[in-house]
Amino acid sequence: VDAGRALHVLGQIGELIEAGRFSLPVAGTFPLADIAEAHRAGEDGHVRGKLVLLVG
Repeated sequence: VDAGRALHVLGQIGELIEAGRFSLPVAGTFPLADIAEAHRAGEDGHVRGKLVLLVG
């Protein structure tokens, strides 16, 4: 992977996010203590979006 190209692409993604043209739907949030439950939710194949683990 070309590091310069990767930085360029990440910059473009950042611009899209700032402009509100790119989003990641969040399907659910889980405290880190419930990581097993989050993993099961992701394995079932019915999740539409990202599962977020809350740390801290």
